[in-house]
Amino acid sequence: MLKYDSGTTALQVSGWSAITLYTDAQPSGLPAERTGDAMMPAVAPISLGDMQRAASDESEHLAYTRGVHIAFLAEWPLLAGDQAIRAFAFDAMQNVARGIERFAKGAAARTALAAKIDTVQLLASARPLVRLRGKTLNVAFNPEQGFSGRASSRAIARSLGQLLAVPMVN
Repeated sequence: MLKYDSGTTALQVSGWSAITLYTDAQPSGLPAERTGDAMMPAVAPISLGDMQRAASDESEHLAYTRGVHIAFLAEWPLLAGDQAIRAFAFDAMQNVARGIERFAKGAAARTALAAKIDTVQLLASARPLVRLRGKTLNVAFNPEQGFSGRASSRAIARSLGQLLAVPMVN
C-alpha cells in the first residue's frame, strides 16, 4: 500500500498483483493493470533562458487563473552551469505552480496566499522540503534523486494548507 503524505491511500497492490489507484477524482479507486516495465524518463534539455521565461509564465498564469501574484526564483548561477539540475529544477517549479493552483481553488486560500507569500524560491538540497521564510516559500528539491527528489503538486498544496492554516478545497 502506498499512501499520500495526508495518510490517504494512493495505490494498493493485492496479494494476487491486482492494482487499484486512488485519485482525487476517483476516491473509491480505479483498477489498473501492468503493461510492462517502466524506464526513468529522459531529462528534457531546457536552456536557462527558457527556464527563466517559464518562471515568468508560471507567475502570470497564477495571477490570471487564481488572482495571486507570486514570483518564481531559483539559484540561477547554479542552474546555468548544470543542464541536469536545471531540468529537475524546472520540473520542481512546475509541481510548485500546479500545487499553488490546486491549493488556491478556495477564496480563503487565495487570501492567505496573497497576504503571506509573494515569492517561491527553488533550492537544490539533500532532501525535498517546503518552508515559509518571511513572505518567501522555499521549496527544496534533490537533483541526485531525479524526479523522485522533489515534492509533488499534491504535497505542495497540502504543505501550503498546513503552513497557512487553511484547509484545502477539493
